[in-house]
Amino acid sequence: MIIVVVVVVVVVVVVVVIVVVVVVIVVVAAVVAKNIGQRGGVVSASDSRSGGRGFDSRPCHVAIALGK
Repeated sequence: MIIVVVVVVVVVVVVVVIVVVVVVIVVVAAVVAKNIGQRGGVVSASDSRSGGRGFDSRPCHVAIALGK
């Protein structure tokens, strides 16, 4: 029974760590993309590629931020 409790605790901790890491990466990518957009006009470029739809422009920002 103790082994089951230990396994459950380890799984929960691992899941929490993964979620925190993903949130941090998304926040950093959004901030970097915002800074790149302010400097280099990335916002207008991604908006024209996506046809001006807002929900398509954010993944472009994240991809650009992760690419750089």
